[in-house]
Amino acid sequence: MGSRKELSKDLRNKVMKLYKDGKGYQKISKALQMPVSTIQSFIKKWKIQGSLDTKPRSGIAKKISAKTVRRIVRDTKKNPQVTSGEIQAAQEKDGVVVSSSTIQQYKNKKIAAWSSFQKEAFTAPMPQKSLVTICLTTPWHTSQLLAHCNLE
Repeated sequence: MGSRKELSKDLRNKVMKLYKDGKGYQKISKALQMPVSTIQSFIKKWKIQGSLDTKPRSGIAKKISAKTVRRIVRDTKKNPQVTSGEIQAAQEKDGVVVSSSTIQQYKNKKIAAWSSFQKEAFTAPMPQKSLVTICLTTPWHTSQLLAHCNLE
């Protein structure tokens, strides 16, 4: 299914006015320079719903709040051995009802993200100055230079 743009309110009113005036799909299509299939689907939708308004988009509701997620992550960082049941019991004391499987999903997702961040941040190689840069910017005696480069 391709992406679709929503028809403006004015354009929808024009389509309906022409349709109610007895114009056919082809004539409406040519008058408004729109595909016939768009006109057909719009009028079909209008016949079914009886309205020109578009319905609000649906979306899945979050199971737990951001505050609860932060608390799960904080508790897991403090004690990596904490179980989902223990976290669930602590949440119920505060009046938040969450299933242990939901806690486990957030716990695994957030801890994995934190672990990969730590791994990247603390194991990245540090940039080092080249030997030429060190030699040009520092006054060295030959013995010091050889000792610094472990060449003695």
